[in-house]
Amino acid sequence: MSRQGNSTKNNLLLCAASGSSPTGTYTKLAERNDIDTYKNLKVIKLDEWGGIPANHEGSCETYLQSILVKPLNIREENYYSFQSEPSSPEEECNRIQQLIYQNGPIDACVLGLGMNGHIAFNEPSTYLQAHCHVAVLSEASMNHPMAKNMKKDSVYGLSLGMAEHHEFQKE
Repeated sequence: MSRQGNSTKNNLLLCAASGSSPTGTYTKLAERNDIDTYKNLKVIKLDEWGGIPANHEGSCETYLQSILVKPLNIREENYYSFQSEPSSPEEECNRIQQLIYQNGPIDACVLGLGMNGHIAFNEPSTYLQAHCHVAVLSEASMNHPMAKNMKKDSVYGLSLGMAEHHEFQKE
């Protein structure tokens, strides 16, 4: 994504991953920031650890706020985020899915590849979820450094599916 790319489309929707893979990309974007560079950028969070507070040190929310949202001055109304402790995780996935339908499709997606090959909380499997879903996490994901201080028995994943972050706007 460049300044030119962002100014070409007034409401670019970026799907943002957390973790070590995208950190360099977000840092470079922040280095190029000026007051208006990303004022219309919309960001949707790729995934979140469910069952923990949003302000937990290992949450995707904490990571994205510190490395992407605040440094790029993303407006609150342009940031779409999973609630990490929803009363109904399935309803939360439906809410995020509706946000994609209303604001999408996704124009660009920053992804990372997990140690076991997972993309977001789409764990390696013979069948991958197409749409937003509640994910049962693998042992490898539960041993991720972001999860080091989480109560493992109450944590699950909230994740966009493979179709959502692979069906981009075609121009």
